[in-house]
Amino acid sequence: MVAAAMAAVVAVPLVVYAAVGAGDGPLNHQEFADRTSSTSTTSTTFVSVPGLDNVLTCSTGPVAVTFSGALSGAHAGFEVRIDNGPAMLPGAAFFKPDAAGTNAFSFTWVANVSAFEGSDGHSLGLVWRSTGGSTTLLRADLVVQYDDPQTCQG
Repeated sequence: MVAAAMAAVVAVPLVVYAAVGAGDGPLNHQEFADRTSSTSTTSTTFVSVPGLDNVLTCSTGPVAVTFSGALSGAHAGFEVRIDNGPAMLPGAAFFKPDAAGTNAFSFTWVANVSAFEGSDGHSLGLVWRSTGGSTTLLRADLVVQYDDPQTCQG
């Protein structure tokens, strides 16, 4: 009986499905923010990166956000939040400076955005955290590419 059960388990193929997504659409606008002075954190929970925490867009559809920066110290994780809420995909990106000092990193997040509370206006903000110890962002920029539906006021 045990042998028959083992044979059945071995005979059943194992299938693993991965969650995937895709999107497309026009990207006809670009905004950016940068910082040339360093900032540090020891927080192990996500906190705003000063100067990169409020890039405003009037957007619907696909949005791509690319972060580039130079980092030293402890390992750090970064996310981009939409309207101070959910993180853009694929979620947190962790960077590990080497013992020699400063390392440069770049990462891109994506999302499909739509009207929120009747507005196409969105705030995109970079947040970060340390994995333990002090981490320093020496300089960085955030580039946001999106489609402007021309529906926002001001």
